[in-house]
Amino acid sequence: MANVYFVYIHVVCHFMKTSVKITILIILVIVDFIALSIYTQKLKLDPSVAIGIIVIALFIFIVNILIAVFFLIFKKPSLTGLFVLNAFLASAISVYVFEKEMKKQSNLLSESWQFQKNDTVFSLTRWKKRNEFSMNYSLSPGSSSGFLDGKYFKENNSWILVTDSTKMKIENNVLIGFRKPADTIRMLKDE
Repeated sequence: MANVYFVYIHVVCHFMKTSVKITILIILVIVDFIALSIYTQKLKLDPSVAIGIIVIALFIFIVNILIAVFFLIFKKPSLTGLFVLNAFLASAISVYVFEKEMKKQSNLLSESWQFQKNDTVFSLTRWKKRNEFSMNYSLSPGSSSGFLDGKYFKENNSWILVTDSTKMKIENNVLIGFRKPADTIRMLKDE
């Protein structure tokens, strides 16, 4: 009977240690997420900093591994494992948070749509802070050429796009007047 009691105590203590480990890991992940979210909101991000995201994720990974080594040296294997696991989780979180913030900041600067006519893909970008738009076309993936630039203004629930020789309208993700005044083209909004 005493052996069963000691086995029961051992199992309960082991479970408590596991629940403590899980709690510590959850706290680490929450702190990582909050700290990275606050840090990225203060940055001006654009697609040119994509390599910076990889560098920061690698830095976070190395710092967590160094903390794990520190706990290994001081014979705390349970904390060593937690920080090795957190190295991977925190790196993944950093990439996610940076990409999310970069997309959010990009949406403050512009919005874009795409549509296809025959074998040509057109991209239309409205630059929010400059009241300008640009249109590019692509005949093959990876290539793009400038096609049309102009100004825009808001009229009711539509964007009116004006160049020296054309006038188009965007209404509910539909481009009106692309080649002929009555043309209507459904566009896909980039997210």
